[in-house]
Amino acid sequence: MDNVIEALFSLKVPIESVKPDPRNARQHPARNLKAIMDSLDAYGQRKPIVVNAKTKTIEAGNGMWEAAQALGWDEIAVAFVKDDKAVASAYGIMDNQSALLAEWDLPTLKDLLQELDDGETNIIAM
Repeated sequence: MDNVIEALFSLKVPIESVKPDPRNARQHPARNLKAIMDSLDAYGQRKPIVVNAKTKTIEAGNGMWEAAQALGWDEIAVAFVKDDKAVASAYGIMDNQSALLAEWDLPTLKDLLQELDDGETNIIAM
């Protein structure tokens, strides 16, 4: 089985051909990396990481890249962009911050989790 969904096959590159952002302000402690690894194991890569075409530095998806490496992946799907340094930094911050500003609809989340709690569906706990 391929680790990347078929719709992203054309975006696959060798995982070693891109590098994490050494100035990434978002940290990925062991608990977070395990959650990302569990998700990649269960569902595969369903969205590309974002990488600067010139520098080959990851702008968004550093945690996914690190988790995929830990899982021994040889390839990862990448969307290349041509950002200057300022845009690359700003986008990296925005990509992480925007998710933090979202809120759960708790009644809907409860319903979804109850639907999935059928004894057969593996729900990855966060």
